[in-house]
Amino acid sequence: MRKIYGRKIPVVTMDTTNILRNAEILGFFAGDGNFYYDLKEGSYKTILSFNAYTEKHLHEYYTHSLYLLTNKKAYCYLVKNNELRTQLKAKEFYVFIKNHLTWDENLTKTKSVQIRDKELLKDKEFCQGFLRGLIGSDGYISKDHKEVTFGSTCLALTKDFISCLDTLSIAHSQIRVQKDPEGIEADFFAVRIYRKDQILFFTLVQPIKISAPGGI
Repeated sequence: MRKIYGRKIPVVTMDTTNILRNAEILGFFAGDGNFYYDLKEGSYKTILSFNAYTEKHLHEYYTHSLYLLTNKKAYCYLVKNNELRTQLKAKEFYVFIKNHLTWDENLTKTKSVQIRDKELLKDKEFCQGFLRGLIGSDGYISKDHKEVTFGSTCLALTKDFISCLDTLSIAHSQIRVQKDPEGIEADFFAVRIYRKDQILFFTLVQPIKISAPGGI
């Protein structure tokens, strides 16, 4: 137990023995996660965001994965813009995220997040999990499973995605850059898995997203 503003807060015991699960949660957080420090409560709040209509299965899956990692139940709620959120209050999980991911504090996380230790991107088990999380957050899989694409406004994260594909010997396109003609929106970076290696991709990564209705 530790005290925060006179309140006793149970210490969270992290189970980080499952490399694949660790990497998967890191991948999903990199794409659709955020956190903030609640000064009033003195607590670290981590949030994972999901589409309330098309990603309920992802919400259930990753909420359970968080519980397996932290042994603490998260708070789930719906916000007005049809966004489903999983919120976890745990400094230990915040430290876990910051130990593995880094981003430029002068930019938004969305534009600069990446793996801190690039040696992790040479580990096949880590790459399998990290790719699964990234596809879950920022990937597209067509309904017939014939198209698999990852897209992000973060070039560094897209390069990490490619590094994982290379470690697993999965063939892919070069990075395609989509620019806003008016220069208002951020550049968008996309990578496509070549069709000849899609079976290999599905076999190794086993993305949770393929069970979504209609392909996301």
